[in-house]
Amino acid sequence: MKMLTNRAADKARTFIADAARPLEQARLAFHLDKADIDAVVHELAQFQNADGGFGHGLEPDLRTPASSALATTVALETLREIDAPGDHPVVVGAVGYLVNAYDATRKAWEIIPAEADDAPRAGWWNHAGAEEAFGRFLVNPRAAVVGYLHQYGGAVPTEMSDELAEDILSHMAGSAPRVEMHDFHCYQRLAETPGLPEALRRPVVERLRGSVRHTVETDPKAWSGYCTTPLDVAPTPTSLLAGEFTPEEIAANLDHLITSQTRDGSWAPTWEWGRYPTAWRQAKREWKGVLTVRALTTLRAYGRVQP
Repeated sequence: MKMLTNRAADKARTFIADAARPLEQARLAFHLDKADIDAVVHELAQFQNADGGFGHGLEPDLRTPASSALATTVALETLREIDAPGDHPVVVGAVGYLVNAYDATRKAWEIIPAEADDAPRAGWWNHAGAEEAFGRFLVNPRAAVVGYLHQYGGAVPTEMSDELAEDILSHMAGSAPRVEMHDFHCYQRLAETPGLPEALRRPVVERLRGSVRHTVETDPKAWSGYCTTPLDVAPTPTSLLAGEFTPEEIAANLDHLITSQTRDGSWAPTWEWGRYPTAWRQAKREWKGVLTVRALTTLRAYGRVQP
């Protein structure tokens, strides 16, 4: 069984300290050093706009300063990760933004704004054609947003919550059983929502379990490319879907994660923009920070870091 050595772990932490964003530095301190949540929330707030939404490259592939549902779900994922209280002003602002950005005609949220096209970005974050590319936003980002609103949106109108839950179930019932990997992650965020009503949670979990062997790549030869791996959906042994994989599959993925650490101590993205080279260099460095925090916390959760 491979282990992340102390030297390799120290090298990863040095990368975070020297090259990652302050947000990732604070997140790592929270996870590994038992730091409180204040520094994480403070750094996250640097990406928040006056309308309560998030932008400014919080999702490194989208550089626009304008608020987006995409970046706001990234913020709420981080707030869930640290168990931030629902009455914190940063949380309240994010929820307010999402309520105001809701498109009642679409019964969904536009994933990125038109302003996205005015800033450097990955090719998949073009505003033009986004509605078609993202299936009218009926899963991505809607399913994730609904999860966060259930968790944090105490002031969200009941009629809105009920309508969204019904429409998610209706859309899911009429969709193919195999779930595209980005949609899979959105459904997973919904299913993992604390206190989610069972009438919504149960069918979503069933859909995830029915699709997991088709959506998640279990062939180690594919893990160096862009795909969803077992550890992406089961970053801890207690994750919702951890039991869907064999111990051998998890072990192989952990081995691969350890061996894929780069020379500078980081874990690097498996994708590239192919344009905006200066902006991509910055985005790549930021992603390396995000992925390194993810790798260290996952390896620690599975007991794969040398004592």
